[in-house]
Amino acid sequence: MSSSSSASDVPNTAARTVASPREARSRALALGGLTALFVLCLAWELWLAP
Repeated sequence: MSSSSSASDVPNTAARTVASPREARSRALALGGLTALFVLCLAWELWLAP
């Protein structure tokens, strides 16, 4: 009796792909923008708004 699915049929979700330089730059820009927005909001709440 054989199983209907073998180990080779299951996709390897733990495998990671290497990001292209363009994708890495895009992610870095998004992270930098999010960080800048957070700092700007923090500065507004703590120093500029009161």
